Amino acid sequence: MTLLTNWPTVWLMTGMGIGIVFCILIILVLILQFMGSISSRTMAGKKAQAAADGCPCGCGEAEASEADLAAVATAVHLYQNDQHDYESRDCLAQRAESLSLNIIKQSKRFDKDERL
Repeated sequence: MTLLTNWPTVWLMTGMGIGIVFCILIILVLILQFMGSISSRTMAGKKAQAAADGCPCGCGEAEASEADLAAVATAVHLYQNDQHDYESRDCLAQRAESLSLNIIKQSKRFDKDERL
């Protein structure tokens, strides 16, 4: 039994496959470089606008307001101290019980007001 393989054709197909893969990779690299140059041009325009405003974000405001600074300070403080809205089950049960009693009391008051 002889193996009838046309080795030059096999090597030609292998070379063509590898060549196509490398050509696609080169095309992708060129596209990414082109996109990078476009993005750097647009970012340069935004940076020039931000420098003219005096604000690094380009929003037009030179300084943050006191409310913004207070919100950021509170968020950082809570994050660093690991304080969250944790409640125990007993506290929640007591709240639910007192809430239901308040609802009952209010409904009784409402009934008395309707009778008058």
